[in-house]
Amino acid sequence: MKIRIRFKIGSVHVAAVSVMLAATIITLLILTVSSLYSYVYVLRFAIGNIRKVSAEIIITNTSLKFNMLRANITNKGPSTIHDISKLDVIVFYYVNLSNSLKPVTYILHFNEDNTANGTWYVYRIVAGDIVLNYTEHPYLRPGEQAEIIALLPREPASGTEGLVVVSTPEGSRAEHIFET
Repeated sequence: MKIRIRFKIGSVHVAAVSVMLAATIITLLILTVSSLYSYVYVLRFAIGNIRKVSAEIIITNTSLKFNMLRANITNKGPSTIHDISKLDVIVFYYVNLSNSLKPVTYILHFNEDNTANGTWYVYRIVAGDIVLNYTEHPYLRPGEQAEIIALLPREPASGTEGLVVVSTPEGSRAEHIFET
């Protein structure tokens, strides 16, 4: 005795199966992309936090003479700052304009030639007992100190205070008040 089973598939059934199959594939694709995006977001967040703690800087011993601000930047973190010129240096202070004090804020740019107002440069780097210049030592290892000179665009008003802020590309930031 032979048993035959026949299925008769009509065009309506084929269309319904095709739509369901396409919907399933699209749903799986959306879930996969969503999961991948979530993993990438978490990974970027974790890497960003690791970088932020990898370099820690402090500013000490600021002094001002006319429009020349000196500041010592020390790397207190566990990792090297690979290019000191990539530091952001921002200053806030007061100037005399028309017999009144006006606040000004400047983002200073690195300039190895150390000649232009509105720029900063590395005067020297102290690594233990060794004193180096930027050309031979453009990085800052843990424990090393860079003395920078910032040439302010305008001379600060005397008898006021200013603020210098330095930040690394990784997000570590230090600030220090200076007297004028």
